[in-house]
Amino acid sequence: DHTHADAVVTITNTPGGMIRFSPVSSSITDCTGATDVAVTIDDATGITAFDFTVNYPPAVVSLPVVVGGALVSDCSVVTNIPVAGTLLVSISCTTPRSGGGTLLDLTFQGVANGGVSSNLTVTSCSLDEGAIPCSSVPGDITLNLRFTLMEHVPVDASWPSEGGPR
Repeated sequence: DHTHADAVVTITNTPGGMIRFSPVSSSITDCTGATDVAVTIDDATGITAFDFTVNYPPAVVSLPVVVGGALVSDCSVVTNIPVAGTLLVSISCTTPRSGGGTLLDLTFQGVANGGVSSNLTVTSCSLDEGAIPCSSVPGDITLNLRFTLMEHVPVDASWPSEGGPR
């Protein structure tokens, strides 16, 4: 005869945010192309301040457009690129956020010749001045090779006159 005790599992919801890129993998057709990438947070409930750094590969892409996202449309969004490849972000809201959504919309422009892939990362993440845990998921961006097919130019059928391929 065995007696079984009921197991009690308590799950405590720890506030915190996971910052990620959407889409996780982006690609640009060539050095004249561009792609849009959103920086999102899964749960920003109760958060009023977001500070983080986005790192991108400056030898592969430039970052000509940075716009505050829908989740922070009524907040103060300050961005700065002190050095190519580093975007500093500080977002301050007067009212706490509810749920998740887009913090930033980024437009990356290709600058390399192609065939290059590199990581996008979020570092130095702080929510409400460190009071709320923050983590991130890296993304990647690829600059594809572009091939140009040249038109086939026919060769005079009489050349070579004997013995060679036609």
